[in-house]
Amino acid sequence: MTLYGKAAVLAVRMCRSNPGMTPAKAWAEAVAKCSTSSETQRKVCPREAFLGLCAGGYVSDVVPGTYGTGEKNKTYATRAAMLLRRIPALANDPLELWLQVAGPSKVPNGQMGVVIALWQEEMLKKT
Repeated sequence: MTLYGKAAVLAVRMCRSNPGMTPAKAWAEAVAKCSTSSETQRKVCPREAFLGLCAGGYVSDVVPGTYGTGEKNKTYATRAAMLLRRIPALANDPLELWLQVAGPSKVPNGQMGVVIALWQEEMLKKT
């Protein structure tokens, strides 16, 4: 599991155990627990992928809402979640999942680590 995958799983657990905690706050706290690097903690793409999944209602036990501002990364993450519903084996091939979501002209930046970790931990809704 990638660092950002671990942060996403921890953030969901925080949201579940602290009903008033927003996904954005949970992400910030989770990524700070997973890494002391300020650069890692500020990285936008995995954060916006996580917040996009939460906003879109893809994460079990997290209330959908308006979280984050990164439509591009939200789109990548939600497309990946929908693909995993149809082809679960893609969770074993992050690069192929990325290629099907974004195409070869884009470079992944932690988004698939978030989606795959949540999928593997059964934190993403299957339907």
